[in-house]
Amino acid sequence: MQLGFKTKVKVTLVQSQLLPQHAGYSHWVYNWAIATIEDFYQSGVKHSCNDARKFYTNHVKPEYAWMNQISSKVYVYAFEQLKAAYKRFFAQIAALPTFKKKGKSKDSFTVETPLTL
Repeated sequence: MQLGFKTKVKVTLVQSQLLPQHAGYSHWVYNWAIATIEDFYQSGVKHSCNDARKFYTNHVKPEYAWMNQISSKVYVYAFEQLKAAYKRFFAQIAALPTFKKKGKSKDSFTVETPLTL
């Protein structure tokens, strides 16, 4: 049996600014990965979420200094969620993953270990 817990977090002013940044970063990475995988597919290159993640880690992330202020676990889990979405798509359980839209998608991000803000 799996249990889930909902908690209400009391955050400081600085943390209240960082939490939306983490959620936005998660959306940005998820959308970037979908676009990259679609580009790979259109060009006929064999691709996977892991290939996109390696490319992101080695080439894209170093170009953006602001990403270093955000937990690296956020982008790792964005790729994991996309990988699970593609797995559901190929198993014919769900539709093809689509872009997350600001205001329409739930602002969220996942971290496994305690996050220090």
